[in-house]
Amino acid sequence: MASGVNYGGTPTLLFDLAYVAWIASELVGAYALPALRRGSAREAFRSDQGSRTVILIGILVSLTAVFEFARFGFATFPLYAVYLGVGLAFLGIGVRQWAIAVLGRYFSTSVRVLEDHRVVRTGPYRLVRHPSYTGVLLTIVGIGIAGGSWEGLLLLLGVSALVFGYRIRVEERLLEARLGDEYRAYERETKRILPYLV
Repeated sequence: MASGVNYGGTPTLLFDLAYVAWIASELVGAYALPALRRGSAREAFRSDQGSRTVILIGILVSLTAVFEFARFGFATFPLYAVYLGVGLAFLGIGVRQWAIAVLGRYFSTSVRVLEDHRVVRTGPYRLVRHPSYTGVLLTIVGIGIAGGSWEGLLLLLGVSALVFGYRIRVEERLLEARLGDEYRAYERETKRILPYLV
């Protein structure tokens, strides 16, 4: 098993499939393909402020805890929660990859602006400013639910809120500074993560 979560049979297989699909989608869809799309595009400014590292460490530590909770018998959610969680995880993977594809060569796992950077308002960016984070948060919530414990789910939610909240603040400060009024107008027209809500 990829995760250490053991429900037995189909639920475990589905959980592991969702987990492996998420990792693969990040390696290919968030790292490899965007690097190819950027080609010779020149970076004008970078200001990551350690946010990528904060996200990686926070998510890895909290996911490890979720898997350990499940392995040591904390998993108390009913079995159908696995199916709900796996469904949410795949939905999140789809939303994130859609957002990355629409952003095209402007997408990066670090916070930076290209020389010809512009505000993208198509696809999921019509509804929210950070749909790739919406997608990854759906995936994380799905994994947390499928992990089967309130402890794991709450830990994932708490850590995710902190690390992605930090990342969004860093990113928006850079975009406001480099794209100016165009980005500030976009901020007034859209929510950060959830349409019409947050």
